[in-house]
Amino acid sequence: MTPPQAIDWLSANERSFWIAREALERQYDTYRATTAATTPMEARGYTGLSPVEAAHEFSQAYQMCHPRRTVLFLCASDERIAYHESGLVKSARESAKKLFDSSVLWVADLFEGSGLQVDRDNMLVKLPGYQPLYLSTSNEI
Repeated sequence: MTPPQAIDWLSANERSFWIAREALERQYDTYRATTAATTPMEARGYTGLSPVEAAHEFSQAYQMCHPRRTVLFLCASDERIAYHESGLVKSARESAKKLFDSSVLWVADLFEGSGLQVDRDNMLVKLPGYQPLYLSTSNEI
């Protein structure tokens, strides 16, 4: 069941979300018509992807950099610690971090290229008319 506050928040911001989506789709259509075949992939980042594809790739990069732990981490044996300190595992972790850091820049470029205002220091995108969700709860359990 969806809380009433979430429904009100979504209703209040539906127009803002559509503005962002339309801006991203316009940029995607323009990009595909002009530069998709002439720019190297590493320089393009997410620019040549559809908004849905870019969201998926960002989510994948996040999950690679921040994997879910399936067991209690503080119960690691000496062997498990040695495994995580091995060169191969460290290299994989560093590669995932590099991909995620690049993904943050690429998604910011994507939003800016679509005409949306991006605050890179705070990692925020300004959506015209957006109203944040303020939720308060009782501290009583």
